[in-house]
This record gives sequence, C-alpha cells and structure tokens, in this order.
Amino acid sequence: MADGFDLRAFNGLSPRTSPRLLRDSMATIAENAYLLHGDVEPSRLPLDAGVAVLAGTQSIYRHCGQWLQYPGKVYFAQRVMPGDTGGRLYIAGHGAPMVRGCDGVAYQLGIVKPAFPPVVAASATDYGAYTYRFAGFYEGADGGMYDKASIVPAVVDAGKEYAFVPFARTAAPAESEFGVSVEVSKGGELLGIAYSSNTYRAGNSDLYLNGNQVIASLFDRSSGTDTAYDDGKANPSLMALKLSYSAASSASLTRAYAYTYVTAWGEESQPSDASDLVLVEAGNDVAVSGFVPSPHGNVDRVRLYRTDSGGQYRFVAEFPDTQASYTDNKLDTELGEVLPSASWLAPPDGLQGIVGMPNGFMAGFVGNVLWFSEVNQPHAWPAEYTLTKIDGDIVGICGAFENSLVVVTTKHPYIVTGYSPDAMTATKVGAYEPCLSALSIVDMGVYGVGYASANGFVVVRAGSAEVFTEELITPEQWRGHSPQAMRSGWHKGRLHVVSGLVHFVLHMRGGDDILTTESNFPTALWMDTDTDTLWTAGDGRLWKHGQGMKAVMDWLSGETQYQRPVSFVRAKVEAESHPVTLKLWADGREVFRYDTEDDEPFYLPVVPRSKHWRVGVESLFAVHRVVVTDGHVVM
Repeated sequence: MADGFDLRAFNGLSPRTSPRLLRDSMATIAENAYLLHGDVEPSRLPLDAGVAVLAGTQSIYRHCGQWLQYPGKVYFAQRVMPGDTGGRLYIAGHGAPMVRGCDGVAYQLGIVKPAFPPVVAASATDYGAYTYRFAGFYEGADGGMYDKASIVPAVVDAGKEYAFVPFARTAAPAESEFGVSVEVSKGGELLGIAYSSNTYRAGNSDLYLNGNQVIASLFDRSSGTDTAYDDGKANPSLMALKLSYSAASSASLTRAYAYTYVTAWGEESQPSDASDLVLVEAGNDVAVSGFVPSPHGNVDRVRLYRTDSGGQYRFVAEFPDTQASYTDNKLDTELGEVLPSASWLAPPDGLQGIVGMPNGFMAGFVGNVLWFSEVNQPHAWPAEYTLTKIDGDIVGICGAFENSLVVVTTKHPYIVTGYSPDAMTATKVGAYEPCLSALSIVDMGVYGVGYASANGFVVVRAGSAEVFTEELITPEQWRGHSPQAMRSGWHKGRLHVVSGLVHFVLHMRGGDDILTTESNFPTALWMDTDTDTLWTAGDGRLWKHGQGMKAVMDWLSGETQYQRPVSFVRAKVEAESHPVTLKLWADGREVFRYDTEDDEPFYLPVVPRSKHWRVGVESLFAVHRVVVTDGHVVM
C-alpha cells in the first residue's frame, strides 16, 4: 500500500510514546476495548445489581448474602472455624476490629481480660462428694490376707468416722489381726486405697484427698469410749474407723486462682490477675467468687484455673458467666489442661489491617508495628509476636507468595516471611517506592501485590519491586492521574486502577501487557472469588463489572506521518456486524466520520490533505480489519 492503513491487529495504549512513534497496531485511544484476541472488541458495561450504596463508599464486601459498605480502606478476612455454618468475617480499619457471624451480628474481635481477680476462701470439705468402699480382713504374721469381706458401716460421718461390727475369723490364723481397707472413688474413678494403721499394709496406702494423705485408724468402741485397737485380742462388739488427713507440706497446698472469659464460639480471653494465695489445709475445699461479667456481647461462660503442685495454672471447671461462685474440691490429678491463653492479648483497638495467613494465623498493623495472632485464635494477639523493624509508617498489607506478607509503607515495601507467628522475618525490598493510596493495594495472584506510587503502579514479587507501568506511562503522566486517589481491583487477569480522572485496565498475558481504559469510574472494587465476579460501587449503586450491555468501544490508532500531504479515496471495515463508525483524524482532529453498513469497500468523500493521519473505529461489535487507501490498491 502506497498511502493509507491496513489494520489487521489492534493493540493498546502507550501514553509515554509519542503518537507518531507508536507501532501500527498501537492506539492513542482504547476505551471500553477488549484486545486479547487480536481483534478490537467492545467490553461490557457494569450490570446494576439492584443494591443501593451510600455516597463515598470505598470498601465493599458480601458476607452470608449481606452487603457491607464503608468509607475508606477496610480489610476483610473470612475464615471458617470449627462449628461454623457459613464462616466468620474479620473486619479491621473502621473503628475497633470486629468479627461478624453469618447471622449478621458483629462483636468486638478482642476479648478484654477480667478486670478483677477472683476472691478465694478455704471452706470445710464436703466429703460426701466421694464414694467410699470398706473391707475388713485378717492379716497374719506372715503378711497374708485372710477372710476379706465387705463392711457396711452402721454409723457414718462422711469422710471422718464410721462405726461397724467386725466379723469373726473363719480361715484366718488365730494370731492374725483385724484390719480395714478404704477405697475412695470420685466420678467412677478410683482415687486410691488406705489401710488401717495397725496393719503391715498401712505403708502401701496411696490415697490422697485435696493433696492430703488419708490416714485410717481403728478404735474399740464397745465400752462407749474410744480405745486404740491394737492387736490379736478378740474382736470388740463395735469398732470405729476414723479418717484423718496429713499434708505432705503446706507449701504444696498453697494455691492461686484465675479465670478467663469464653465466647459462644469457644474463644478464650487472657486470664484475670491471680487471686490471693489460699492455704488448703486438711479437710478444706476452696470457695471461689467475685466473677465480674464481661462487657463482650458474645461471652457466655468462664473457665476457672488454679495452680497445681508445680505452680502451673491448670483447668478446674467451666460454668455459665452468670454463676456467682464455685466450690473447688478437685484433686490435682483431676485438673485439666494447662492454661493456654496467658499471653493472649486482645488486638489493639487501632488495628488497621487484617489478613489471613496460610498457616491459620492473621496479620495486622498499627503505625509501623506488625501484629500477628495466635494460630487458629484470631482474637488473640500476643505482644511477643510483634515486629517493629519497619522503616516508615505502614500504609497497608496484603498476603501473597505462599507464606509471605507484602507490607507497603511511606518508604519501602517489605516482604515478611514465616511459617508461624512467633518466627516472622521482615526483609526490606531495595526500591524506594512509597505507597500513595491504601485503596490501590491489590493481590494480583501469581503476578504479585500491586499498589500506586508516585512513579507508577508498583508490583512486588518475591524479592523485588518494579514500577510495572514504567514502559507505558511516564511518572509525570502518572502523577497527572491523581495516584493518591487511586483504588484497584483484580479480575480474570486484568488489573483495574481507577481515580476520579481515569480508569486504566491492564490486560496481562505472558509478558505482553495491554493497556486500555474504561468509561466508568467506580469508587470501590471487590472480587468475589466464590462467584468469580468483580463487584464495584458507584453512582449510589452496586454493579457487576462487565456483565451488562455492550459498551461503545472507541479505538484510535497512532499517528502515521507522510513526507507530503496525502488524502484517501476508499475504505472498508470488516466486522462481526454493522454499523461500525469509521473515523479519520488529520493534524490532531477528527475530519471524517461514517457509519458502515457492511464489509464491502466504499468511496470516501473529499477529505483534507495532510501529512499526519490517524484512523479509528467506534462500535458495539468486534472489528477484524480496517482499510483506508488512496485508491491505488485492490481491497
């Protein structure tokens, strides 16, 4: 072709390149254009979802069928916890961090520990809580046991004294001595056996109650008074067995108590301060009271812990938070697990971000400090897990790269890596690219994490950060589009970057990145991975991006320069359907516009002669080819 255009492929924008230096397929306008197939196709308009949103909405999220909307940057992290039916949503960036159930009820994420310690006092033990079983036997000089049989006491003072009639020897040697064993159980579990102190077997006694060794002593009560029963005399007509309790040491019986709040979801707070020490002497239980109700709306019970003989807090009991007191008569052997929540602080009220990490914990930030939750405990944020080696205030965070977190700041981006919250390491990326807009931070999947800086759109990948738009847009051009007001979204391999002045779309495919623009300017963007939908907010409505009617595609080529002024005679547009509007620009302005009827060539009216030409189309249909000639070439 001597003079003219024959466009068989269509590409996107490169604003940093002068229009006269663009390749033939590149564009100076590519609005509402889809270019991945070589043709230029119209994209689709957003579809009205029939949901109203407030003016100024910048963050949206749908949880359990209900739409949430907020001004400013708000983080959402959804997790399905044990016992959930629809998942809990963790929200940060709008007041104190919250957690929302599928029923729509939201609670403060942090559970503040009880304000006051419990009140404790030793009290008389209720030995009726134990089950006693008695047996009589005769013990020979050789240590053998004869004629063993159960005894049912006639008089009972539980845990203290029992009166019974001893039975006579049958097979036991004459010199054998009558003795008694006491088996004590609680809840069907055998706690131990005590033998009366007059027998050789007394040394085998292994029965302890409340940390006190049980000592069993026999008395002759046949005369109405107690006389210590000793050895091989004839059995008295009435005996008394008395139980006494001897502590191994008073130190081992000194205890402290603490309690925690527990939500209906099983989340546990940090414990209260420790109670006063209480000495649990022989024959004592401990009455625990002073439980203060929690202000947290989801707390419905408390868990009580006490120190064991080794000084560790271990589980005693769980009961409703409305219960005023609890009587503890448990043995150390009956205590449960060690207190897990000693360091489980509530997250700081100023927690700005929240991102779920792969191994079951969460990340957030305040100022230049990174916080991490306990594994599988999103409400618990131990202070020892914080990272403070961040230079510059944190603007935002985003999860990517398997077990890594991208942190963007007012200075450098960081990559924070680790498999557990207590072993996270921050690495500064060697690029001074401050983030100008928290709303622009976006997870781009395998491509990395992106955000708007003063020099362009930065993409952070493992170990690097590059200005991704540098080859397409100069920093000066980029700053003219208000990067401080930019918000971003990612969907189906396309990056949407929007300010009040422009809506860029980067179609990313294997290194051949295509830049176009769109004519809509949403204030909020959110990708719903469950439905593979990019949702946007704008004009007081909620929209499904790209699911409405076809938009009018507007594509204009780069500028072709000729050594002399030229004019054109014939043209044709091959398209999916018609009409397609053909446009000719000369010397930077439109000089011809025509709506085609079919794919056939047609003659142009007289158009000006010029050295500088561009050709373009506007259409609701895909355009395959555009030809404009000076009439000397067969079309």
